[in-house]
Amino acid sequence: MNVTIIGTNTVITNLKGLDVEMRKKVNQQITISSARVLADARRTAPKSTGNLTRSGRILVRSNEQIVEFNALYAWYAEHGRNPGRRPPLEPILDWVHKRGLGGTYSVGSHRRTGNYTSQIKEDRAIAFLIQRSIGKKGTRAQPYLKPAFEREKPYFIQRMREL
Repeated sequence: MNVTIIGTNTVITNLKGLDVEMRKKVNQQITISSARVLADARRTAPKSTGNLTRSGRILVRSNEQIVEFNALYAWYAEHGRNPGRRPPLEPILDWVHKRGLGGTYSVGSHRRTGNYTSQIKEDRAIAFLIQRSIGKKGTRAQPYLKPAFEREKPYFIQRMREL
């Protein structure tokens, strides 16, 4: 999932007539806006394990900067998932295990009981039910990147006008 600003080549062409100092200022503002979009998107992204927020980065290419989230489920978090096919089981299994949703726990020590094999079977059963539910019902969209971009856009335009 990423946001690409289209039309930067036109802006760069128009800026060729400007001095080097002005180009530096424009690039600086683009860098500031990219960082602000990334920070805002990280702040508002859904957080279950933190993988999504950690996957955010800024790619800098010749005339563009791309704010990207490259977690496997980033697109589905932003846009939601329609009912139909089931999602992959492994990420759900990892989530169930990290959250401690399956199994039984000792009253005294609050630690999970059973050996590793039984714990995996219990986690797999819970993960399968979640996977089946997502396949039947889908998931709702939880936009985080596009709203962050839309919130930063007027500030960026204002700073460009001031330059």
